Amino acid sequence: MRVDALFSDYDGTLAREDVPREDSAIPPELDGALRRVAKDVAVAIVTSKDYEFIRPRTPFARAWGCVSGLEVVADGAARLTSAPSVDLETMISETRGLLTGAQLEEKRSSRGLLLGFCIDWRGGPKPTGLDGVLDELRRRGLYVEHGGSRQYADVFASEPTKGKAVTAIRKELGLKGALIFLGDSRWDNSAFRAADVAVGVAHGQRMGDLECDYWVESEGLTPFLESLTDSGYEFSDGLPGIHQK
Repeated sequence: MRVDALFSDYDGTLAREDVPREDSAIPPELDGALRRVAKDVAVAIVTSKDYEFIRPRTPFARAWGCVSGLEVVADGAARLTSAPSVDLETMISETRGLLTGAQLEEKRSSRGLLLGFCIDWRGGPKPTGLDGVLDELRRRGLYVEHGGSRQYADVFASEPTKGKAVTAIRKELGLKGALIFLGDSRWDNSAFRAADVAVGVAHGQRMGDLECDYWVESEGLTPFLESLTDSGYEFSDGLPGIHQK
């Protein structure tokens, strides 16, 4: 199968998610492999991060699905896939007053509109009263992603759908061939479903929650991308490091 595009999640897939925001980066060897891929096929990043954060960390990409797909930026043009229906500015202010020991990261569109925020306690204890705060945010119409071993919770103005971002970017870039999506969590499932080849990135965990066709260990991601490049972007289940789910 000839691959026309490589789309990927960021946190946990390309970069470690257990580090502070300012230290987040793609490892050099993986960054080099992605830059080589981007010379030949379209690369896009679909992430819960906002454009201001993700753009300088992935300059090789041609498009971005930001804030888990609530904004799409492709070939320099930006548009919202869903407009906020609640007053997030007030809610983030109230949340700051209720939680101590957590950093609140704003998630804004490329034009400055607040689309969500992240409650982040990486490197410290879980904030007291967090579960009650998250329940209240849900009650007030916000969409919350939190679970597993994550030391953060993402809060969005409306339900994000990474799959919609994959489909929108694919259309806007005029991509006709097969599309690979790389992800590492159940929040990537809608993007997996929108791709032709869904590849989960494992960190030693079981892959049962991921709706992927194949999987690769995180340390095998760079060799997999290098072998995909060497094959002339002909994907097969015989490429090094790839396993059928």
